Amino acid sequence: MTQALPMRAPMGIGKLLDTVFRLYRAHFGRAVLTAAIFFVPVGLISSVLLGVTMSSYLQFFAAALDQPVAA
Repeated sequence: MTQALPMRAPMGIGKLLDTVFRLYRAHFGRAVLTAAIFFVPVGLISSVLLGVTMSSYLQFFAAALDQPVAA
């Protein structure tokens, strides 16, 4: 693995953006894998919990719609 050279002077915005995009391009697969390891389980858990919550709401609204309106 190559070692990065220490920065000698503050970078301008152009050099900073160039360095950031070069870093993302070099490690894109690793960044996507790291994000997927976190976000896929969280997304699955939240989908299950949202489904359970929404099904109880739908049952509540269906029961409310089935009751006649008192005049």
